[in-house]
Amino acid sequence: MKERYEMKNILILGVAKSGKSYLAKKINNNRYYSYIPLDYFVSSFKYNLPETKITSNVEIDKNSSKKLSIFL
Repeated sequence: MKERYEMKNILILGVAKSGKSYLAKKINNNRYYSYIPLDYFVSSFKYNLPETKITSNVEIDKNSSKKLSIFL
């Protein structure tokens, strides 16, 4: 019988180059979490809520940006 897992969210914040992605990948190892970099959310703000005037150097495609917009 397959074991059931309760969905948990883990948010990792920190300054640039502090190891956020490294830590997220380590936590994700063998635990089946979804990994969404914070930069993708920032880029989604840029496309979906331009009135916020948030800018980002990270480019994600508009389709992915739309999917993330439900979290904004």
